[in-house]
Amino acid sequence: MLNALCDLTRFGMCEMRTAPKSYGQGLTTQLLRIMKLSAIFLLAACLTVSAKGITQKVTLRLKDAQLEKVFAEIKKQTGYSIFYNYRLVEKAKPVTLSLSNVSIEEAMKACLEGQPLDFEIADRSIVIKEKPAPIITEAEAAAPAFETITGVVTDTSGKPLA
Repeated sequence: MLNALCDLTRFGMCEMRTAPKSYGQGLTTQLLRIMKLSAIFLLAACLTVSAKGITQKVTLRLKDAQLEKVFAEIKKQTGYSIFYNYRLVEKAKPVTLSLSNVSIEEAMKACLEGQPLDFEIADRSIVIKEKPAPIITEAEAAAPAFETITGVVTDTSGKPLA
């Protein structure tokens, strides 16, 4: 385009006018600043939306509910898939929950509190599993299983038997 303008100037058909250098540089600097700020705001907005998707909130108000019902409600509110062995969950005690606007992790901890179950969250899935057996340390294993008890066995009148 600039070459075409220069050719037209040679033939005297038009004259080429340029803006002062300070005006063009200021405009370019201002335009770059606006573009940078726009990019920052756009990135911040995307990160906020992404963070809200990760930290979904759950509200549960259930009384003496079976865990299957609790899991169904969590799935309905969050869209997370919940995998569990039915035999493990049917042995669990009913739970009463009153949770408002809590994270999925907090909700799962509350509903499995006092149960022989544990959970793990991976991507958009929750896996319910049996709690691992407690690990016995060497000190506990080395402790004597029996203690020596001394005393006197008496009858109902208080006289020693042996």
